[in-house]
Amino acid sequence: MPLPELEAATLWYHPHAMGLTGEQVYQGLAGLFLIEDEVSDNLDIPKTYGVDDIPIIIQDRRFFGNGQFAYVQNMRDVMTGVIGNYLLVNGKQGRKDTVLIMPGETVRIISRFRDYTGVYMYHCHLLEHENDGMMGQFEVIT
Repeated sequence: MPLPELEAATLWYHPHAMGLTGEQVYQGLAGLFLIEDEVSDNLDIPKTYGVDDIPIIIQDRRFFGNGQFAYVQNMRDVMTGVIGNYLLVNGKQGRKDTVLIMPGETVRIISRFRDYTGVYMYHCHLLEHENDGMMGQFEVIT
């Protein structure tokens, strides 16, 4: 059977086993399909896969003390999804720090970046604030 013609897209796939989907995805049973077409082939964008065209999967995870994934649900998790306290970028641990700031408060955050260079993004979880400078990025250089 011939495959359908699809426009260029990045598609995420994962299993749908009854009652097990969340845990299976949490354990890593998911991936990407990268579909290209004539339009994407003619765009002036990076095209060397793994060099300047790198797919990025960002996920958060909880871990037990022994380093194993902690997929343990409580009622809040069932209602809102399991929210981890560690950020994984393509399976490697990144930074995820949260600071609660009450209205009218000012906070200063100091962080040390060892063995890390590159772009770091910060943001407020109220999307309306991104226009007020509460969403941005800075670059760590050596």
